[in-house]
Amino acid sequence: WCPPCREELPGLLDAARAAHVPLLAVTDEPWDKVAPFFAGEIPPEVVRDPTGDAARRFAVSGLPDTFVVAGGDRVVARMGGARDWSTPGARSFLKSIQGR
Repeated sequence: WCPPCREELPGLLDAARAAHVPLLAVTDEPWDKVAPFFAGEIPPEVVRDPTGDAARRFAVSGLPDTFVVAGGDRVVARMGGARDWSTPGARSFLKSIQGR
């Protein structure tokens, strides 16, 4: 996994759980590459897309690339690059998207 993804994901997982916002972290990496990052226990929010279809569908341009998706396929927000999800602003943003 790329360093920005490894840096961002723990905070994003924590913040999304705290805000009760559904989260899927999608990877095309094999599980044996992903598992060491989580000390062998991959969180249920991390899902594998071995074909890369999700990346193509959402036109992922760099990693990490974070999308807020409503109604199954409507992108309502997109953030490229790693974010610090522990900040009050980030937590407020997550609360603002509840129920979209």
